[in-house]
Amino acid sequence: MRRVVLLAALLGLLALAVQALAEAQVVAHISLSTQRMNVSVDGVRVYSWPVSTARPGYRIRTGTFKPTALFRYHVSTISSGSALP
Repeated sequence: MRRVVLLAALLGLLALAVQALAEAQVVAHISLSTQRMNVSVDGVRVYSWPVSTARPGYRIRTGTFKPTALFRYHVSTISSGSALP
């Protein structure tokens, strides 16, 4: 009985540890002046891409945003059903 309790406690601690490891802080920062997107994971920059934010004469809305939906595969409703992975 003692081994069962000890095993259950260890499994509980392992589940908490795995959950803590899975909670990485991912931040995407888009610089309008340099036209680049930098992605950081836990404060360490891991990716950097060139981006195009708006045509000359137009402004893009700035602020902090969160995703509203995530799809593995999406089909455009504007471009005749073009795939948008």
